[in-house]
Amino acid sequence: MRFDGENDSSCKRTCAMLLVSGEGIEPSEVTRAFGIAPTETTKAGDCVGWRVSSESQVLSTSLERHIHWLLDQIEDKISVIQELKRGNCQVDMYCFWQGHGTSNDVGPFITTDTLRRVADFDLNMIFAFRCPKPLKVAETDKLPFL
Repeated sequence: MRFDGENDSSCKRTCAMLLVSGEGIEPSEVTRAFGIAPTETTKAGDCVGWRVSSESQVLSTSLERHIHWLLDQIEDKISVIQELKRGNCQVDMYCFWQGHGTSNDVGPFITTDTLRRVADFDLNMIFAFRCPKPLKVAETDKLPFL
């Protein structure tokens, strides 16, 4: 199932990432298990981080399209996620969304179908929002949802 909506006009930049982290894991083993190359790997002491990002792969400003691209990459890897979690790894989906900095920036739209698809993978979702400039108190009166 794919969201076929237009770009998000209130979004300047967005992406979705699969994050895997844990102690004593080998990035090459995570890469082999998923069958895709990571965007980045990191190491701090015994803790290793492995991630795949949609940022350079999806041109749309719809976060939902980024989420679906990411899930398409791991469609047949639910058992890999389960095995990593049993091995004390953290496996999450990280979603970043940046607005233009106007009072019309309402945030991303995610359908229930997409949320169900994420739930099928048993992934926690982490959201990060960035607004280039803070809204003044008087501007909050203009927000459609307040």
